[in-house]
Amino acid sequence: MGEWLPIHRRSDDMKIKYWLLSTYLLVMLMPVAAIYILYLLVSEYDQRQDLREYFEISERIADMEKVLEDPSLYQTQSVKHYTRLQSIANDTIQIELFRYDGIRFFNSADSTMPFGYQPVHADMLFQNLYQLRKNSRTYSLKKPVFKDGRIIGIFQITLAREEWISSVKTRTFWLVVPLVAFFLLLYLAVVWLLNRKLNQPLVRLMGRMSAFAENRDVTEWKYHSRDEIGELIHHFENMRKQIEKAQQAVLAEQREKEYLVAALAHDVKTPLTSIRAYAEALFLSNHLSDRERREYRTVLFEKIAYMKDMLDDLTMYTALRSSVRETDMAEVDGEEIFEMLFAGYDELCQEKGVLLQTEISVSAALRVNASHMMRLVDNLMNNALRYTNRGRSIGLSAVSSDAPLPSWIFAPFRQEIEELNQDHVLLIVQNEGEAIPDELCERIFEPFFQTDLARSKEGTSSFGLGLSIAAMIMNNHGGNIRVWSSSPYGTTFVCCLKPERKG
Repeated sequence: MGEWLPIHRRSDDMKIKYWLLSTYLLVMLMPVAAIYILYLLVSEYDQRQDLREYFEISERIADMEKVLEDPSLYQTQSVKHYTRLQSIANDTIQIELFRYDGIRFFNSADSTMPFGYQPVHADMLFQNLYQLRKNSRTYSLKKPVFKDGRIIGIFQITLAREEWISSVKTRTFWLVVPLVAFFLLLYLAVVWLLNRKLNQPLVRLMGRMSAFAENRDVTEWKYHSRDEIGELIHHFENMRKQIEKAQQAVLAEQREKEYLVAALAHDVKTPLTSIRAYAEALFLSNHLSDRERREYRTVLFEKIAYMKDMLDDLTMYTALRSSVRETDMAEVDGEEIFEMLFAGYDELCQEKGVLLQTEISVSAALRVNASHMMRLVDNLMNNALRYTNRGRSIGLSAVSSDAPLPSWIFAPFRQEIEELNQDHVLLIVQNEGEAIPDELCERIFEPFFQTDLARSKEGTSSFGLGLSIAAMIMNNHGGNIRVWSSSPYGTTFVCCLKPERKG
């Protein structure tokens, strides 16, 4: 299960905040930057166009000046004399002629009356002489005409900037359209990013939360972004997995309890039936001999002892399974604790006709619960005695990493056990006998698991908790238990304990 991510976040980890600020600045500054760049480009283009246009206009005006500098144009004469001027002027060229006294007598722009006398104020008439003036729509030039050293008239030429106006319209269209398209694409991109980065993940997360709350199946969501949304999703996924794991644990515990009740009912029913039958025979039958009565009492004691062992196993298993129970540990001398644990098994082995080989070589201290360790050794030895036939041997040993393994360790297992012995104190229980099938070696530590061999052993009934309790005791001590089994050798159980310190 994944670990919870930290709840408190540093300001430099707030990726979405900075991402939103960056997006805001991008949306605000990009248009300004785009407009400024376009302004620079248009200004540079206009400067080039102005220069080209200036020279073109200057050439055209120079050609017209040659005609307009004719002094005869400024003397009173017939209209026919101005026919040439009318041919020069058109919709884009305006020609105006003024007398020296400020009377305008010709204006090509007035199509209804090009000839007429209109007074013009002297200040306006003599203003901006010789200057080629430009505005947004026209170029204009005003120059005096001299004869014999005196001014006889003034002409003004005005040329429309038709090409420039047309280019401005075209340029405006081709600038505005891409600019609008650019801004539209920019805002669409921002909306898409906001939807992708914020809206879609949040909507999907809310949907998954609703589905999970309604107990519908929710598959794992591998969201790779590490921003706040990603961590929120990661927290939800961790929470979901933990809740699902807790639910599975509750279901497994419920199934285990149901199996426990069924197994207990089955295993208690058989000895209780026997106890009742033998008890009724003892109390109700008067024709039993003394020998038969002694045999019946022996059977009763065996059945009662079996039930007591079964209840002891169940009590120990329940205690080890309890999440609130703490194991009391104490530091003990390794040599002394194992001498105490190994005591008393010689007589049991002699009764069964089994050879017991013991060896203790521990130079380290251990932190253990003595009563649990006694139960561990007792369960392993009872298991070994149950499956060891008369005339065979059982090995019981405890060795630390600085001591060699016992010589009686089965050769196929020795190398792997020596590797475990490098930094552990090993408790070894080995018996000669029928091997455990490979596919069952891992399952034998499951609660209530019994092999077919265990069920077929007459008079050696087992509740199926002994090895499970042994594994749980080792787990509570921070160690583990391993098993090797192979024909024609037998089975070796090895418990690995971490030493507390060197002795």
